[in-house]
Amino acid sequence: MTFAGFLLLGGRAAELLGRKRVFVFGLVVFTASSLGGGLARTGWELVAARAVQSLGGAVLAPVTLSLLTTTFRDPAEQARALGLWSGVAGLGGALGGVIGGVLTGLLNWRWVLIVNVPLGVLLTAASVWALTGTAR
Repeated sequence: MTFAGFLLLGGRAAELLGRKRVFVFGLVVFTASSLGGGLARTGWELVAARAVQSLGGAVLAPVTLSLLTTTFRDPAEQARALGLWSGVAGLGGALGGVIGGVLTGLLNWRWVLIVNVPLGVLLTAASVWALTGTAR
């Protein structure tokens, strides 16, 4: 519910505050809350971390599409970028449960959340470097 409830806020924030700023914010929130969930000691801490993680994801979803459609202006390039985005999203949905099961079986459930941390840090650094400061 948190994810769905904040989707519109993420899109509007990107319009008002700039795509790059909101994208990096969403990545930081998602990454930090993934770490918090992985380190949670009680049930309420895990639920709170997952709610905050959903907020980060809700910010990221619309701003990624906005970045793609404004970065790739040529219709052919735009179609390719959106197709790749859709393919990665579908692949993540299809393999997420499998990879999560493997991580849980080999390590424990915490790693389903902690695996997001190094990826989030790398993506945040790459975003700060690669996205132009005027991505509005």
